[in-house]
Amino acid sequence: FALSGPGFIHIFAGSFSDNPTEWPNDPSLAGTYTLFADQNATGYEGDEFLVRGSIPLTRKLVDAHNKGLISSLDPAVVVPFLTKYLNWRVTKYDRSPIDPGRVNTLKIYVGSQDVTLAESDTEFPTYGASFPHIECTNGKPGGVNYGEGY
Repeated sequence: FALSGPGFIHIFAGSFSDNPTEWPNDPSLAGTYTLFADQNATGYEGDEFLVRGSIPLTRKLVDAHNKGLISSLDPAVVVPFLTKYLNWRVTKYDRSPIDPGRVNTLKIYVGSQDVTLAESDTEFPTYGASFPHIECTNGKPGGVNYGEGY
């Protein structure tokens, strides 16, 4: 509802085009989160509803590793890379851009989690501890900052 209708949040890991019409196919695009909202809804304030979503960054980080941009997938290597190169942009459904800093309820957060892969196709992976990486978004418009409790 903060966008007064549906829209998209595009997450990038690397340099990307300035042209919003190119964002859905940009080589640095890690993923897009689609926001579904009725543009004709009335009686709602922009911050009345909390919507959460996630966009996995692993595939884009593996690509960065394969291209020699990072030496490993270890957080000690990945976090500085994401701090420098992680960006996001917001567009309405018609692809018109909106400054992420003007979407006062937008909070982009980066976290990682220990995962032990399954030993067979009949088992599930085991998920361990989660770790916040506020430094990746701190100070960026729409990003979680230190002290915000995430």
